[in-house]
Amino acid sequence: MKKNVFWLTATLVLLLGFNATAQVKNLSIEQVDNEGKVPGKTYRLYAVMTHEEDRVLVIFGDTLNPLIIKASKPFYQSPNGGGMAKDSNRKLVQLNDSLRFDSWITVGGEDNYDCNINVLNLSLQKFEEEGGPIEVTTDGAWFTLPTDQISKAGSDKKILLGQFTTKGTLDGQLCIMGRDAKGENFQQKGLKFNSKH
Repeated sequence: MKKNVFWLTATLVLLLGFNATAQVKNLSIEQVDNEGKVPGKTYRLYAVMTHEEDRVLVIFGDTLNPLIIKASKPFYQSPNGGGMAKDSNRKLVQLNDSLRFDSWITVGGEDNYDCNINVLNLSLQKFEEEGGPIEVTTDGAWFTLPTDQISKAGSDKKILLGQFTTKGTLDGQLCIMGRDAKGENFQQKGLKFNSKH
């Protein structure tokens, strides 16, 4: 089922073509004050968009443009969470600091109330069990549906892509497919980020 939904989303985006100009201005890393409740620093990764109505639908990597999210020291993982924001129960997040600062991926949402992402050819096992990197070198992705409102940038023109807690430096690169404010599809590859900058 997950494969069918991804391929349906990707096919719709591909059939409509990539006519829009670059909509992702950059990837931004913002540090969240975790009050020392968990080891390391907590970062949130955002796609900074051109317009409020721009949407991110697919975060992906392929053989020419791999997706990698890594840290120089392992990612912190709460025993009560998961690799995706939708694995975090909102009520438990409010009561549990270790879960509030867990590491996860998303498109827009922070917990199970507003996050509807799925993955295809993307294993989060190493990330979740060992605090290891997220890597896609052969056509893998996490995605949301075009109808999900949470994929829209909003007034701050930012879309949350993940939260990562580590004692190390966070860096990586990824590719994005989405839809701009005019309804035209776009694709941008090789977008890089680093917590040092």
